[in-house]
Amino acid sequence: MQLFSGSRALKPAGLILVLLCLGVNPARGESNWAVARDAHFEVYSQTGAASAEAALARFEQLRAFFLAQGFPESAEATRLRVIGFASEAAYSAFRLRPAADAYYAALGEQQYIVLPGLDAHRYKMAAHEYAHAVLHAGGLRLPLWLGEGLAEYFSTVRMNESRVEIGGDLPARSQTLARQKWIPPALLFSAGSAWLAQQSAIQNAVFYAESWAVTDLLIAHPSYSAHFGDFVHALDRGLSSADALAQVYGISPAALVEAAHAEKPVARAALAMSAAPEHIETAGVSDYEIHFVLADLLAADGELKRAAAAYCELLAQKPEDANTYAALGNVALRAGDKEEALRDWHTAIEKGVSDAALCYRYAQLAGEQGVAEDRIRPALERAIALEPDFDDARYALALIESNAGDFAAALEQLHAMHEPGPQRAFAYWSAIAYAATELNRRAEAERAASRALEHAATPAERHRALEAAYIAETDLTVRFARDANGEARLETARVPHGTSDFNPFIEPQDQIRRIAGKLSEVECSGGRLAGFKLATEQGLLMLAVPDPSRVLMRNSTGEFTCGAQSGQRVQVEYAAQGNVLRGMAFE
Repeated sequence: MQLFSGSRALKPAGLILVLLCLGVNPARGESNWAVARDAHFEVYSQTGAASAEAALARFEQLRAFFLAQGFPESAEATRLRVIGFASEAAYSAFRLRPAADAYYAALGEQQYIVLPGLDAHRYKMAAHEYAHAVLHAGGLRLPLWLGEGLAEYFSTVRMNESRVEIGGDLPARSQTLARQKWIPPALLFSAGSAWLAQQSAIQNAVFYAESWAVTDLLIAHPSYSAHFGDFVHALDRGLSSADALAQVYGISPAALVEAAHAEKPVARAALAMSAAPEHIETAGVSDYEIHFVLADLLAADGELKRAAAAYCELLAQKPEDANTYAALGNVALRAGDKEEALRDWHTAIEKGVSDAALCYRYAQLAGEQGVAEDRIRPALERAIALEPDFDDARYALALIESNAGDFAAALEQLHAMHEPGPQRAFAYWSAIAYAATELNRRAEAERAASRALEHAATPAERHRALEAAYIAETDLTVRFARDANGEARLETARVPHGTSDFNPFIEPQDQIRRIAGKLSEVECSGGRLAGFKLATEQGLLMLAVPDPSRVLMRNSTGEFTCGAQSGQRVQVEYAAQGNVLRGMAFE
């Protein structure tokens, strides 16, 4: 799928999207949209502000009830977005599946509950979908039947100012089970969303009704309720429904379904929670804003072509809107067009998008696609400017600066980060050790290498940390060595940092000896220096000089006269094999 890029010059696929834009606005002609917001919810109503406020109050009641039952609060930073249409007809343009009377959807951090209306008689429907949001927040891995069964069970909640009732009969579901053939247990407990989407409306109704009946039995019946939490945890660990039933209850799927046939749901009562919403903001919604919200909903529903077309029309109205380019990039990426996603996101960043996470996603994708780091850097800088505590962006920027040789800038980003968690600690401290070494900040480099060693999780990481410490403690130099043919060649070597007396002529295989003495004779052959005789406390020492250019002379005039010498004191370094002189220092 190709959309517009930059100035949105048309491409063949882009032309198709422009044609799709014609008449795409799903809320065209409806001007009564309003939104009510508080800290937890954002409720859009097609029937005005009063219904939005009332619906928000009911959702706050639900939230308080679920929290009182021990369910976790959503960790998402964004408000849960509720969209209520004015009629079934208006809702039908966004129906997720033919049999979906309402639904819950999530895309990234944004969660949606979509309803054909917000009036009070749809409260059970809203509770069902909110239960899905709560289960999503808990991160539980549950089979489809139990997720839908729990949502149906919680849809029985009934509230007033002093009391909450939950459980009991769902007449429509009970009637379905009385009239229709039940789904075989093995199929019920293994069915997934793909299977459900292929079934008829009647079969869908049976699935929801049977899931509710079995779930209600597990939660409410004294024979099962005490171990229901154990059953849920077994499923979350990855056990199949059949294995979890056998492990926790010692029964088969068929036995559980048979028991559900025989039992009638019983209501349970609990104290109601006070849930008066605070700090509600209510406002009208412009056509442009609601069109954007509904385009986002289409994207969350997976209706990518319709979403792209809707964003395309919005872009025609406001060509400079960075958020629309960002949304188009999201759609392109989900459609598998990474190049188009990069172009749209790059344009969004250029136009000043205020989404730090999107800037970081652009940098990640650009890196994967081989984009030059100089083009990635501005996106990370933008992310950090928008969100100074964005450690992922700082770390990525630090690596780019390090690769570019700007080690001071790399350390600036690394030092600005919080203490890293276990997953990043090794790489983080290794990066500091490397940059500090390059800046000759040896003490800092050694400390960082030591921290990296503390967090090394594998032998390879341990080796890298020890190597970083070694590099921090040493300097790179060159020395002579012998190849396989015995030929002398230069190779790199490391010496302790600050070493001033390194002798590059000492070869790795040399067994170096050091001794002091008096220079007694310079031996020559063919008019060239051939060796020295040294008077030592152990006796006369003969030293060979095969190549005078490969002897390190310190404090020497550099000139020698063949024959007897005056006995000047010297310190020598020589290879034990052949007494080959490697260095001589005159006192």
